[in-house]
Amino acid sequence: MTPVVDMTKVEAILARYPKGEACHAIHLLQDIQDGFAYLPGEALRAAASHLGTSLPRVYQMATFFEAFHLEPRGKHICTVCMGTACHVRGAPKLVDQLERDLKVKSGGTTADMMFTVEEV
Repeated sequence: MTPVVDMTKVEAILARYPKGEACHAIHLLQDIQDGFAYLPGEALRAAASHLGTSLPRVYQMATFFEAFHLEPRGKHICTVCMGTACHVRGAPKLVDQLERDLKVKSGGTTADMMFTVEEV
């Protein structure tokens, strides 16, 4: 389920940046993500229009940086290290337990939007 996006909140964020100046794109996207915990499509379209750039260019930035997320995320992010040292110490078992307890696959978010499970 995708949450409804409050466009008045998006407009308030956009108003903090000069119109037509794409050089502010990264900061604008950070502020949108801070406000919604992800980058909603409607907000990206509004940002592209405000910045005077194309939607594909804004998506390119949003997908290039790992800090940005295009899907809704939970209030609590459960991040599990899967590096070699963590892996040999049982990290896969921890992921399995989180998936069972929260009833969500790694990379997913619970239906109540409370938890997102991520492997890093």
